Amino acid sequence: MLLLLLMCLVNVDTTQQANNCPGGWTYYSETDSCFKTITDKLGWVDAKTRCESFGSNLASVTTAQENKYIRGLFGGNEGIWIGLNDRKRENHFEWVDGTPFTPNVFAGWSNPSPYDEHEDCVALWRDITWNDASCNLFKFASVCKKPANCPRGWSYYSETDSCFKTIKDKLEWVDAKTRCESLAFGSNLASVTTAQENKHIRGLIGGNEGIWIGLNDRKENKHFEWVDGTPFEYAGWSNPSNDDGEDCVALWRDITWNDASCTKYKFASVCKKPTKAASISKCLVATELMIKLEGGSTPNQGHVLLWNEAMAEYRHVCDDSWDNNDATVACRMLGYSSGTATKYSKYGPARFISYDEFYCKGTEKSLYDCYHHRENDCGSYEGAGVICS
Repeated sequence: MLLLLLMCLVNVDTTQQANNCPGGWTYYSETDSCFKTITDKLGWVDAKTRCESFGSNLASVTTAQENKYIRGLFGGNEGIWIGLNDRKRENHFEWVDGTPFTPNVFAGWSNPSPYDEHEDCVALWRDITWNDASCNLFKFASVCKKPANCPRGWSYYSETDSCFKTIKDKLEWVDAKTRCESLAFGSNLASVTTAQENKHIRGLIGGNEGIWIGLNDRKENKHFEWVDGTPFEYAGWSNPSNDDGEDCVALWRDITWNDASCTKYKFASVCKKPTKAASISKCLVATELMIKLEGGSTPNQGHVLLWNEAMAEYRHVCDDSWDNNDATVACRMLGYSSGTATKYSKYGPARFISYDEFYCKGTEKSLYDCYHHRENDCGSYEGAGVICS
């Protein structure tokens, strides 16, 4: 489903990693997730609501190890509610947080009753197996789950609520920028907003050479800007030359900046992205921000990307069954009146596909209202796009 990301060697700050979850939550490194237990005995729907009040969901389970870990958070012999259910359609189980349910990869069933219309919610039992049960008749403890602050391999910095990843490969500035962008949505060469953050970033990489950050004046000489769009307010200059040939900024061992040639020098670099929680708060403000277009030459066209709450980032749509009805719904989400479908990754490779097989009638308010799959076997040249009008 996911294409391999371009990986690099990193320094993992274990102190920051330990802070990857809020207080009262436990961090589980295998799935890079945070868990919170609810010991109150609740019906499944009330347990789901309680988890949502914490900015999370009833837990999804993707591996046998995670299954065992979750069960180990509780004592006793009774079941605990997890997020699996078939409340929408009998015998069509799904995780409430949108994680794809792939029983061919992992399922912890003991003896499910998939055809019993009164047993639509799933509990995890003391023997580390699942069984479906009535959502209303039974009241169990439950477990909530949400993504960790930062993806695996990134370090968390609480002062600016940001994630950092180091690239030790010596690259030109543009290549370093491209590498950062390839790692995750929202990732870019690091911006710096305070003296403390400046010191933190420099401490991520040893040595005496400079490290690339995201500040540059490539568009207009002496008009410096951060590549991620952060307002340029804090400055850590040593002695900027303002030379037309020195348009990219490096952070040096003495924790000061200097501009340098973007192509003449090759340095290590630091990438920065918002935490997953920060991404959610920014991106789920309005319906139109649940979708965006990418790669088009004009704002009304491009690959369709939808916000995936479970992964806390935008993901591409596969073009299997993608047609003008689907495109029209997508374009209406963006404020247009209609849309024409494009296929076969018209706007470049689709690197992060999570959605497939949309079947819209064309009257829906959102693509999320259309029948679709969250499992796919699509490659990077099967990206769905639109031309909106």
